[in-house]
Amino acid sequence: MSSDIAKALELREGVWEDACSPVFLPIGAMSPLGRRKRILVYSFSTLLSLSVLVLMASVTFGSFGRVELKVLVTTAAITGASICSFCCSVYTSRTRHFMPGFCGIGLTVLSGGMLILGVWLEPEGDAYWKTTVVLGVFAIACAHALALLAVRLRPEHRWLPVIASISIFFLGAVVSGMFLGTIDGAEDTLRLIVALSIPIAAETLLVPVLGWMGKDRGGQASASLLLSPRGDGLYEDGDGRIYIVKEKIGGAINLSAEGVVRDEP
Repeated sequence: MSSDIAKALELREGVWEDACSPVFLPIGAMSPLGRRKRILVYSFSTLLSLSVLVLMASVTFGSFGRVELKVLVTTAAITGASICSFCCSVYTSRTRHFMPGFCGIGLTVLSGGMLILGVWLEPEGDAYWKTTVVLGVFAIACAHALALLAVRLRPEHRWLPVIASISIFFLGAVVSGMFLGTIDGAEDTLRLIVALSIPIAAETLLVPVLGWMGKDRGGQASASLLLSPRGDGLYEDGDGRIYIVKEKIGGAINLSAEGVVRDEP
């Protein structure tokens, strides 16, 4: 078994095996990456729940005024940041490419924090709000692109999310230029935005469909388990579960969800 590449195993009659016929046994542990993703999801869920409760209390027991509007914007900012960060973390966990995911999460946290601070502190001047809008646009673009790139596609379809990502960032640049005032001609800019949005919307719908079709094609025999070496003799899948590797001896070995091993004749 190679120590520097991920192994792809085909599922045959409930048994994961490759040409060398090793058996991968999940040991039920959660990797640091899986723990970080779980902590991230729980943290954003807690913040979102608290914001919703505060907003409900403000609307129920008081008049909907300036403070309630600020709470509403804060809740929306936390909700959007939660969705964008989750998309980035899914890409990181599935591809093991950490830098794009961390950059996306950083943009999301920075833009969301600036939006919340701006709502409550009300800074003067346009520079602060233009910076916030540009960071927010690219945070959304990064999350959108990484969500598409995280979908597992067949080799002949992998070019589609790449083209979609390029289109998404180009659209983000056009929108940012419009807010910064560097692109003249509002009507022509809006037409360009609409023209770019149409294929992006189609690609956003098509990529998950192709991913589902590629996963379902061929039934159970086409399923695969991708494992990456950790360097300590263990292997890790895309969901953060840790596996040990054993060579098959004699008959086939069947694995249950709990990692119990049973020999079959």
